[in-house]
Amino acid sequence: MKGWLLVSFLALCSDFTCYGNEMCESPGYAKGEAEKKKEIMVESDLAGIVVEVVGSDVYFTLENEHNIVMQGMLGVNIPTIFGQPELTEDGSDGNGLIVRWPGLAEMVIKQDDICFEVSWVVHELKYIEDCIDIGNSHWFGGPEELVQHFPMRKENIRNRVPYLPGDMLQDANKYFGGVAEPFWINSLGGGLVVEQEQPLFYSWNQDNNDKLCLSVEHSLPYVLKSPTLNLSYKMCAAQDAKSMFQHAAGLFWELPQDIPDERMMTHPVWSTWAQYKAEINESVVMQFAHDIVDNGFDNSQLEIDDNWETCYGDATFDFDKFPDPARMVQNI
Repeated sequence: MKGWLLVSFLALCSDFTCYGNEMCESPGYAKGEAEKKKEIMVESDLAGIVVEVVGSDVYFTLENEHNIVMQGMLGVNIPTIFGQPELTEDGSDGNGLIVRWPGLAEMVIKQDDICFEVSWVVHELKYIEDCIDIGNSHWFGGPEELVQHFPMRKENIRNRVPYLPGDMLQDANKYFGGVAEPFWINSLGGGLVVEQEQPLFYSWNQDNNDKLCLSVEHSLPYVLKSPTLNLSYKMCAAQDAKSMFQHAAGLFWELPQDIPDERMMTHPVWSTWAQYKAEINESVVMQFAHDIVDNGFDNSQLEIDDNWETCYGDATFDFDKFPDPARMVQNI
């Protein structure tokens, strides 16, 4: 009997498929759970979300008053050996739900007007990932890319990369440009905005999977002190793309408080890149400013372009090159 148990255990392990989380999946277990289905809806007059648990998989459907605006799968990388998660209503105020894998992960979804905040707390796993179907709608927003399309195109495949600003001229497949706002809108009225300061990774139609995927991970270039992973973002359902943008503006980012100086539109923008490329420091920038004025050119903005940071994307001056940035700006 002992020998039989040992052989059976080894045969079972040989059928497991290992994930990036360094854990394994048993396909047979998933089939055994597939008949078990649960779902909960959280809704208001304007928007609603349905979360459905099918076996060990978790799906969502987000709707406005009339149509589905987004759908997809949550926790796509959680191995099936952890079984079917618990799905319960959030009893604290009745406007949310909880999906829980005891001891491993918990996801809470709470409604706020037409938006639903998704919050993950994850233990033991290397990463956690949610994926939204791209579908047939048009998508707008996301990061600055070397080849920029409006709306976004499925053929512009982006394999999973850190969601950070960088130098896309060095490697367009690895890096974004200097703007990487984690905000997307689709033509159906769906909106997606991710909280700042997270070890965020992103992919778009990777392997032609027709999905926009977001994840947080214990991986470089991020350095995390806690073994616990947290992922937080909002999914929203407006009536159309314009309504979604108008809802987001002033709510997810601040609006301008005044009209910019007219010279910013009528006078040239002087960039250090045109003359100095990456060979700049405080004295070079000051001399550039003097040359512009001494030659009688109109001016409004002086752009310090490349190689002023200690590392691309960290938005911190290299103090060897710029020992006193505030003084330099005042002198300019």
